[in-house]
Amino acid sequence: MVPSPVRQRKIGLTGGIASGKTTVAEHLATVHGLPILDADCYARLPSSPAVGSGSAS
Repeated sequence: MVPSPVRQRKIGLTGGIASGKTTVAEHLATVHGLPILDADCYARLPSSPAVGSGSAS
């Protein structure tokens, strides 16, 4: 018998400023070993001086 594939769940954390989203994400990562994707990091990339500036520095 072939085992069925594990179904991954995606959990989204939403809330206002200083509502505890980062605290909950850190808890999920440290206590439960879940991978975390921080969308704020990706949202800042287009405005980063090194991206799309054409400079090699």
